[in-house]
Amino acid sequence: MPSKEIPSKEELLKIAEDVIPREGVIFLKDLYIELDISQTTFDKIFPTDSEEKSFLLQLIKKERISQKKKLRKDWKGSLSATLQIALYKLLADKEELDRLNNQAIEEQAKKIAELVYKNGNIDGIREKFNSLRERNKTNSK
Repeated sequence: MPSKEIPSKEELLKIAEDVIPREGVIFLKDLYIELDISQTTFDKIFPTDSEEKSFLLQLIKKERISQKKKLRKDWKGSLSATLQIALYKLLADKEELDRLNNQAIEEQAKKIAELVYKNGNIDGIREKFNSLRERNKTNSK
């Protein structure tokens, strides 16, 4: 069985330039499939430090950004609470994100658990907890 003929580097670039936005290619692995060549062949034709590979990676990056913009636009108009929360998390500042993730509460609970573990009892923990809570209030302002 004869081996298949691999298109030239220029032809592969032209195909990739068309197929990346048309098929929504966002991973190199998908590009190998679309070009119908193996990763080894791809790496031989487009070495890591080549301008052509950089160009292809830029096209893929551009496609990723395009798809993310479309998703955010869809999420914004969605009635799904899950999608709206996902979008809000992308847009939130640190304090809002901590609150959405209950991260600040988890951090306080960890600190309290560490204090209890170190002390072997809960004596004095209430005062330390209150001082941590006050510090967090002033830090979040």
